[in-house]
Amino acid sequence: MPANRNALLRYKTRDKCLQNRFRKWTLQDLIDACSDTLYEYEGIDKGISRRTIQADIQMMRSDKLGYNAPIIVVDKRYYTYEDPDYTITNIPLSNQDLARLSDTVAFLKQFKDFSHFKELDGMIQKLEDQVFAKSSNREPVIDFEKNENLKGLEFLDQLYQRIVKEKTIEVCYKSFRAKVARKFILHPYLLKEYRNRWFVFGLENKGHNILTLALDRIVSLAPSEIPLHKKKDFDRNVYFKNIVGVTVNPNDNVQRIVLFIEKRTAPYILTKPIHASQEVVEEDEYGTTISLNLQINYELERVILGYGAKMKVLSPLRLKRRIKAILKNAVDIYESEVNARSLRQLPMRLHKRGIERFEYCYSRKEVKVIRDLCSEDIKELNPDLFAQYPKLRKLIYNKNFKQIIQAASGNDLRLLSARYNEAGTQNNLQQRKCILLPKKKDWKGKWKKDAGCYLFKPKADFLRRCLVIYIFLLPTSEKQTQLIFLPGSQKEKMSKKKLAFICRNALPQETIVDTGGVIIMEALLVHALRHTNKKKKFPFIELVFLRE
Repeated sequence: MPANRNALLRYKTRDKCLQNRFRKWTLQDLIDACSDTLYEYEGIDKGISRRTIQADIQMMRSDKLGYNAPIIVVDKRYYTYEDPDYTITNIPLSNQDLARLSDTVAFLKQFKDFSHFKELDGMIQKLEDQVFAKSSNREPVIDFEKNENLKGLEFLDQLYQRIVKEKTIEVCYKSFRAKVARKFILHPYLLKEYRNRWFVFGLENKGHNILTLALDRIVSLAPSEIPLHKKKDFDRNVYFKNIVGVTVNPNDNVQRIVLFIEKRTAPYILTKPIHASQEVVEEDEYGTTISLNLQINYELERVILGYGAKMKVLSPLRLKRRIKAILKNAVDIYESEVNARSLRQLPMRLHKRGIERFEYCYSRKEVKVIRDLCSEDIKELNPDLFAQYPKLRKLIYNKNFKQIIQAASGNDLRLLSARYNEAGTQNNLQQRKCILLPKKKDWKGKWKKDAGCYLFKPKADFLRRCLVIYIFLLPTSEKQTQLIFLPGSQKEKMSKKKLAFICRNALPQETIVDTGGVIIMEALLVHALRHTNKKKKFPFIELVFLRE
């Protein structure tokens, strides 16, 4: 191990430089990098001599420190590692290092029973176990929670140093919701770990409220010379007193939260309380009721949801409704998925029967958003719905819908018409003859302008290439709304006389679809969407596609 801290900082800095193979490193580059590090961490501004760096490189190449670093010079100028995976952080500890660590553990264990060092208990135990495992050449007997792939840990030491030295730092940060990263000056006060994820707390320059920044969302850090502003009223014990996790809302009040835990799960909550304010309100043969005095935040919701059906919120009503809505949406997501077998059989069913039904293609949440958009002033005859409401297209083309049209005809479907519609009352069975289009095309057939749109009456061959999809925004039912059809009737375009004869003598089938369901059918299929309630509208979206 290096004899002093400055040498260790130089070795670690040089190690990071030589690992970076996206840049070529001259001796002067290495001198500058090490000088910057010593100034950043130790305040040494006199720089480093060329001779010192050359001696360090020879030391790293040798076996004196156990590094045996494969440092080579390329083109007689640039330094790099011959092995691209080498790093000094992966070398095994020497016996001397293990002895020093053992002495350190023995020293720390003297303080672990003191109240001021209670938080060190787990850390000391972990360190002792690791040292014992290394010295005895055996596996550790304690396995602590860890996430080796967690991003942002490389910023931990740099932030720690700035907090200890009471200095500001420039942060380039991109939250999960942000499209681009932004840079700002942070006055850091505290680092905190929660569920194996690290956060830094501080003030944005000229800001007033404490920021909570996740280290895994930090893009880069840079030193700042702006003097640190100390927030005198920031006390971490007070700041985190009334929350679970790390999210504090200064505008929210502490509330009394009452939870019921079923009998088998209650011991886990009682032996490991959710929060220090936890109290038992009542115990009976069914379970235990507890109370907590907390702010309602994201982490508390995650804790409650983690117990699923084993825990129920009794109060406050706001939290109860929130958890209930999340659980409903969770169930809805599992229900709104397309059956893989139905997708495989879709081409065959369209060929034989001319129609297929897919239940729960859209979650109830998605349907509500679609319905809210369609509740605006949408003209029924407008066949260019997506041009009028671009957001609607993204909602309609969800994963399930894309799978359906892919299974129906690969990538060869072209959208001709998309319009909001409402089922008419007591519609008769009919075969489609016309398509409402937003623009006139050079297709053969009869064209008629209608309210700014074009009614196109094509030849039979054109209609045989068309597919129609109905997306239901309300559930159909036997009493009010039904989609009835004649299976196999899509194979020819019928005359009025033949269609009337078939409708009189054939027995139509019916299908019922729940909210968010989809019907896909051949355009020539004889069908009707019957609605018997004149007072209540029955909305759906109709899409017409052409097989290219």
